[in-house]
Amino acid sequence: MAAKSVASQPESKESPSLDEVRSHEVMKPVAPPQESKDETSEIEQPTVPKVIPEVFLSAEHSAMCRVRTGDELPELTLSKLDGGSSDLRAMSGKRATVVLFWHADRWMSRTALEDLQKEVAGNSDSGEVVVVGIAVETPAPEVQRLLKATGATFPQLIDSDSKGFSKVGMVSLPRIYVLDASGKIVWFDIEYSEATRRELHDTLAVLTAGE
Repeated sequence: MAAKSVASQPESKESPSLDEVRSHEVMKPVAPPQESKDETSEIEQPTVPKVIPEVFLSAEHSAMCRVRTGDELPELTLSKLDGGSSDLRAMSGKRATVVLFWHADRWMSRTALEDLQKEVAGNSDSGEVVVVGIAVETPAPEVQRLLKATGATFPQLIDSDSKGFSKVGMVSLPRIYVLDASGKIVWFDIEYSEATRRELHDTLAVLTAGE
């Protein structure tokens, strides 16, 4: 029997050296490490309202008002809580003045005093916005007691016989007005509620925009 021929095997190539492998490697660009996002940057910043909120009143409530938006608040010279007297206009802020007529037996008055101190008067040291309280038919000792209880430290005038308040309105207290730099009423409300608080802040944001 003839012997089978054995096919010749192809010569195996030597394995490439490590240097040769490296010389043929394609260097891929390494992406820079991802910076962690600042969580605070994703928080939406509050936007400044473009216009002052409009005042809407029912016919009944409108009848309680002797001055409205666009009017100047009447001249009021009243006793100061710490003695003497003052013209309200002499106490005005550079950009806005918030005037709160209040009475001690109204729970809304207490809330207004607290909020105005914490959110307006306490954050305005530059005189851009000034808050003035006018206590209507409330004896000075009672005014001092309530101011201590609410922490309100902004200036207070005493309208002991309600003649000052009678120039602007009647019946409903507390009542809050915002005056612009010229002394004109740009917004007001005849109560104090969460809506009042929100619209007050919007009004002041418009008047102080660009500080």
